[in-house]
Amino acid sequence: MLTTNHNHIKHYNPPVYFKNQATRSYSHNISVPLKTTSLDALLNQDVVVLIDDENLQYSAKDLSYKVSYGSMKEKLKLITNSCKLHTFFSSNSQINDRSKYFRKYGFVTHVKNIEYIPSFNGRTKKIANSDNFILFQAGALITRSKAKVVIIASGDGQLVSDLSVCISKLPTKRDVFSMSLAGSTSHRLNASNNRFIKGNIEIGQDFLRPIKNRSKTPFKHFAYNNHNLYN
Repeated sequence: MLTTNHNHIKHYNPPVYFKNQATRSYSHNISVPLKTTSLDALLNQDVVVLIDDENLQYSAKDLSYKVSYGSMKEKLKLITNSCKLHTFFSSNSQINDRSKYFRKYGFVTHVKNIEYIPSFNGRTKKIANSDNFILFQAGALITRSKAKVVIIASGDGQLVSDLSVCISKLPTKRDVFSMSLAGSTSHRLNASNNRFIKGNIEIGQDFLRPIKNRSKTPFKHFAYNNHNLYN
């Protein structure tokens, strides 16, 4: 569902928030809507999409789905005037199957090299978190973009909040939307309470593919109330 803090876009009843995503100790099942939130606010707009691939894929996997980036691109291209899609993820190499998959659909890939660093106890530490990489690369992209709308596809509260605040400080005004999945979206991103985010786009099954031979509700989700977008 789409929530917004602006009066000229239709308001939807805001979903209620989930917590403790790391423990996966949820109390009832999450439902994924058949269709993604109405994207009317993007109609004929110039849009840039910044995708935290690892966040979306892990969130979708928890719900027994995979993200269908081909479907996402097709729908966004259909309603926008222009749409530039950028995806960010970590890998051991710059050339990999994931990059090839995205490029097949016209996405620009930004790959953070995974590092393996010796630690004080003699063990090797894997450094794969790409949040800082995303912040830096996304900032550089947006300053060069003519797009008036930015979609940040991630449910990570810290990452999306930091990036939306940085975008608000740029000379050119841009509207920021979050895009994420039910049960994996931080409370901080609720557009009803966050003045830096214009709206929340909830991904539906039309942007997903089911994982075969797996239950659609693999986890019981701990909730503070009865709706299901935010964690």
